[in-house]
Amino acid sequence: MAEVMSTLDFGELAAEVLTMLVAAEPDACLAVDARQLWSDDTRHHVRIFARVFLNEVGERVVGGVAYDCGLVDEELVGPGTVGDVVASSVAPPRTWTAIVDLSTLETLHWHGPSPDSIAWKFDGADSRPRVHPDDDATVEALASATRKNSAEHASAAVRFRHPDGGYARHTVTCRPIVLEQRTGGLPKLALVTLTDARQAKKPGQG
Repeated sequence: MAEVMSTLDFGELAAEVLTMLVAAEPDACLAVDARQLWSDDTRHHVRIFARVFLNEVGERVVGGVAYDCGLVDEELVGPGTVGDVVASSVAPPRTWTAIVDLSTLETLHWHGPSPDSIAWKFDGADSRPRVHPDDDATVEALASATRKNSAEHASAAVRFRHPDGGYARHTVTCRPIVLEQRTGGLPKLALVTLTDARQAKKPGQG
């Protein structure tokens, strides 16, 4: 999901789109315009039609189609959304911020640059879990505390799959995001900050 979302700019409708992804009831529909960055570095106007439905095993799925409406005038396009520009400007070195679905723990969107120390993109040839198995309980405790608006597990050390093999330790801080009352009043999204643990070490530490 994050790979697709990283190419799309929904502007002021971003909150509505995220609400649908995490909270809309089956058969809910959404039609929205966006700008999309293509693999050839051109930006296009796209019109997206999406619907929430239940698959054959009862899982909630969001599906849809997108129509290309033509190239965007590049002279009017900045380097990204205002929020992404701000995020990339104020974040400390080796620190990244993401919006995460608390029910599936899937990354929906990188707010600013994406990390180069985590293999977050889908890779069918890499069967390693994205989180080190020994840290699964830590991640679930962090997510559970965030769902309950508890500060008990606001921060934790988690090992994520590294693109070059093995796992890299990161400090993870999690804060709830409440998208109006349409989500039932309980947080279904989280703003997650990840810091490369090597960045946090002081000079002289191993």
